[in-house]
Amino acid sequence: MQIAALLSIGFSFGAALLLVAGNLLQSREPLIWPSRCAGFVLIAGLAAIQTGHLAWLTLAYDALHSAGYRLALYLVAPGFYFFSRHLLTADVRYRWRDLLHAAPLPLCGVLPQTLAIPGAFLLGSAYLIWLAHAVYRLRAQRQRFRLELVALGTLFAIAVAVLLLGFVWPLLAEADFIQAYSLLIGLAFFAVALTLLRFPAITADVAEAAQARTPNPP
Repeated sequence: MQIAALLSIGFSFGAALLLVAGNLLQSREPLIWPSRCAGFVLIAGLAAIQTGHLAWLTLAYDALHSAGYRLALYLVAPGFYFFSRHLLTADVRYRWRDLLHAAPLPLCGVLPQTLAIPGAFLLGSAYLIWLAHAVYRLRAQRQRFRLELVALGTLFAIAVAVLLLGFVWPLLAEADFIQAYSLLIGLAFFAVALTLLRFPAITADVAEAAQARTPNPP
């Protein structure tokens, strides 16, 4: 399983670079700059987590107890939220209260390890509930992009698997947790890359569907 985890980590690095390069080279990208920056934060956070896993697997470095690893864990969920909110919610307006999403970041440096990692996954579950609700509100448009919804559902299932892994990690050996988490992140990168290859205009399609429904406050 360690070899599979290492292959998954390597693939994640390559996919992360390709996603960033593709986004920068996309002249007709429908994302506004805050959402695009959030996407870069999301990719950087996942790459940092995989770097910690690589250091643990190859250098015996205790990445799970490092401040950088915990910071990356706490950056992934809000990064994903701000990236996807522009796509899934019509008429997004940024307010001062959006800064509250950064409130958990100081906690990752002061919480004990037994609380810091489950706390990050608990925070992620809240964002996952928001994602499920946002996608559900687009159900009236499902005939327009049925296959795209299947792709989003696949990513949702991977996210659920990651959350379950985070909640049971105290019951697992560190090696099992790191290897499983590495594989799930690599699978997420693979699913994103495959989705973009199959549906290169998926961001524009989903944003159009969000605009087509009755706008609700974000």
